[in-house]
Amino acid sequence: MMLPTPILTYSDRVRAVLGDLPQEIRFIAHHDSTARVFESIGDASTFLENPDLDFAAPVESYVYQITYSDGSEFERAVQTLDELRALHVQTDRLASHMRGISKWFCDCRRPLVNGCDTIRLMLIPKTK
Repeated sequence: MMLPTPILTYSDRVRAVLGDLPQEIRFIAHHDSTARVFESIGDASTFLENPDLDFAAPVESYVYQITYSDGSEFERAVQTLDELRALHVQTDRLASHMRGISKWFCDCRRPLVNGCDTIRLMLIPKTK
C-alpha cells in the first residue's frame, strides 16, 4: 500500500529535521574585568575617555555555540570549564539519540512504501 503524497512529504520533512546534526561547534572563553559602576552618564563618559579596567582577577566564563546543518543555532553560556564539558557530553548524547531516531524513521518508512502490512497496521486500526 502506498501512502498519500502529503504524508510522504511530511514524513520526509520530519526525517530531515531529525537528521540535522551539528555542522559547527564553537567554544568561546570570556575573561571579564571587575565591573566599574558609575552613578551618571557623565561619569561613565569621562571614564571612557581614558578607560582603566581591572583585569587583575578576571572572571572566567564560556559560551557553547552550535550551528546545525539546517541553519538553526544553539547557544548557552556556562560559568566553568566542567560545565562546558558536561554540556558537550549532553550534546553528543542528544545527537546520537537523534541519529538513532532518524535511522529508525527511515527504516520504518521504506517497508511502508513497499506495502508492508506490519507498519500499516500501526497507522490504521484493526477491524474486528
